[in-house]
Amino acid sequence: MDSTQPGRRAPLQMAFVITLTMDGPYIDGAAVLGHSIRTAHSHFAKDGEPSPARAEAGEEGTLQPPTYVSSLVALTHPTVSNATRAALALVGFRVLERPTPVAIPEIRGSFLRQRIVRSGCCGATELMKLWAWSLVEYDRVLLLDTDSIVLRPIPLGILLRMAPGDLAYTYDYGMGKRGLRTPPIQGGFLLVRPSPSVLAELLEIVREGDFRPGSGWGGSNIGHFWGGVTVQGLLPYYYTVRADRRRVSGMELDRCVFNNMADNPRGAEYAVALVPLNASASGAARDMRWQYVGPDCRASTLDAIRSAHFTICSKPWNCRPNRKHALCLALHARWHSLRAAFATSR
Repeated sequence: MDSTQPGRRAPLQMAFVITLTMDGPYIDGAAVLGHSIRTAHSHFAKDGEPSPARAEAGEEGTLQPPTYVSSLVALTHPTVSNATRAALALVGFRVLERPTPVAIPEIRGSFLRQRIVRSGCCGATELMKLWAWSLVEYDRVLLLDTDSIVLRPIPLGILLRMAPGDLAYTYDYGMGKRGLRTPPIQGGFLLVRPSPSVLAELLEIVREGDFRPGSGWGGSNIGHFWGGVTVQGLLPYYYTVRADRRRVSGMELDRCVFNNMADNPRGAEYAVALVPLNASASGAARDMRWQYVGPDCRASTLDAIRSAHFTICSKPWNCRPNRKHALCLALHARWHSLRAAFATSR
């Protein structure tokens, strides 16, 4: 159980979760992601004690007691085959079947009901990510896409600051439109402290279906971007507008450290994210009303990254890296190194 008392701290139970909505070429990604998580936490002995020489330094620069015990969980849609489920179990995942949490006929707003089926990558099944808030057998849940890797553990200080229902996330500055109230929350990295009551509120917002053609969720000017009618717009709407901030809150994390996508947030077009790093480049982030003043994550080094997400960098299993992009090449090399290590460990 979660313990924040001074002195010796019991390790948190933390789930690293993926969702699969259909069969497809995802097992390599899931296997390498799982191995990256095990590798990143390998400085902890099986009894939870940190290895003296390799324990992660805390935010204050001191060695931390055990941070968390990690588990791998795959939430699979009922249409996912038994063969895929068996493969996930074989590479170390606890497999749990979950349906799409809101059926299309339940959505009362006609515009959302019609639009959600063709939104983003996966339509309404993208809402399966909301089941992360239901996993109360774990103290914290980190939901990741299968085209991700974890290079270093999540700091204990971030985990302990989270109240039930809280969300830590990164924004996707390159996937929105100038003039919106918030950027999209990037759906491939959602760090959650589970809360059934927050899940119920999120699902009721979807059932209510108040997504407007001109102004998005509840007329808030949030949601008219890729995936905006599902989690990438629903979550910024909830945590910015609808949530009781005395009870729950959202916390933006450094997008160069967590969920690094090697993208260019300053480009006028999404394709600009693919060009080589130009340290002197500047300009307004494409989806914001104000100047983006954060760092260019393409300049990050592997040592500074805790997790990476292969969006701009192509999927490593396709073996077609962007050879003009130094960080993508380094991340691809690390992914293939992890894959080779996983293969020899079996």
